[in-house]
Amino acid sequence: MGCFHYLPLEYWQPRILFEIAGAIGTPIIIDQHTINHSFGHYARVLVDINMAGFLPDSLWVERENFTFDIEIEYEKRPTFVSLAILLGILLIIVIKILPIRLLLKRLLLKTTL
Repeated sequence: MGCFHYLPLEYWQPRILFEIAGAIGTPIIIDQHTINHSFGHYARVLVDINMAGFLPDSLWVERENFTFDIEIEYEKRPTFVSLAILLGILLIIVIKILPIRLLLKRLLLKTTL
């Protein structure tokens, strides 16, 4: 779920919320409290997000004669490190620590066994 803080109530229409949520991912559904305006502190939208990409903390909403900033809060944001990033860091560490000749020798021994 993405929460849009400081978004005026006049922008809580489903079409507008889906357009704003589309800036961070693929909007799926709007929270029932947001649709009913029963909880007016922030708008909540379920959004399918690529967690490996950049996740902005805020968005600029542009209107005809003005713009304003809204904050984004990501609920239940997982804390993980991409396996590719982790393997890349380990490879860099291994290459920097072990001489390349020794690394190649070990690789050749493993492939011949």
